[in-house]
Formats: sequence, structure tokens, C-alpha cells
Amino acid sequence: METSILTIISTIASSLFAGTTIFQYFSLRSMRKKMRAEANKASAEADQEEAKVDGLNLENIRTLLNLQGEQLTASEQRNIALSKINDELRAKMEEYDDALTDMKDQIRQMKDKLSQTMNRAEYAEENLCLDKECKVRKPKLGTFKPLRKES
Repeated sequence: METSILTIISTIASSLFAGTTIFQYFSLRSMRKKMRAEANKASAEADQEEAKVDGLNLENIRTLLNLQGEQLTASEQRNIALSKINDELRAKMEEYDDALTDMKDQIRQMKDKLSQTMNRAEYAEENLCLDKECKVRKPKLGTFKPLRKES
């Protein structure tokens, strides 16, 4: 009888152990499926978030490209306007350079004329006869005529 009780107890224990093991196996299998489903769901949500972020990044990039295009166009127009102003200023500078060259030529001519006049005046002062009745004077008083006409 003792053996039979032991056998019964061992059979019950074995059955409980086997049942628990089978239950744990199915329970773990079910938990794994749930965890995989949750992981897939989290992965899908993460992918959706990444897609949203990528979409926002693309939208931001598109906006920045449009802004850069507008700024480039404005800058190009500004450069064209400045180029026109620069060309006008260069033309004026050339006019002023030409006028300056003409003025320098006129000043040089005036200096030459002044120098010639001063030399003639100096010569005249050295050879001037203050005596109206001078008998040596050539040409006679009131008869001088320049040999060439000065301009």
C-alpha cells in the first residue's frame, strides 16, 4: 500500500509537473507571440515616425531651397543693378580723366606762354632805353612792328 500511495503521489506529482511544464511552454509561446507583435507594432510606429520626420525634413529642405532661390534671384538683380552703376561711374571717371588731361595740357601751354612772356620781359628790361630822344634806339620810337604774330 505504501508503494501504491507513493506511486499515486509520484504519478500526481509527475502529472502536475508535466502539466505545469506544458502550461509554461504554451504560456511562454503565447508571451513570445505577444512580444513579437508588440515589437513589430513598435517598429512600425518607429518607421511611421521616421517617415514623418523624413517628410518634415524634405519639406524643410524644399522650403530652404525655395528661400535660397529667391535670395539668389534678388542677389543677382542687385548685382546687375550694381554693375550698371559701376559702368556709369567708370564712364564718368574716363570723362574726368580726359578732362584732367586736357586741363594739364592747358596748364602746360599757359606755363610755356608765361615763361616766354617773362623771358621777353626780362630781355626788354635789360635793353630798355628810357631816354625818349635816344639816337641809338633801334627801331626808332613808334616804328616797332613784331616780326611774327604771337598767338
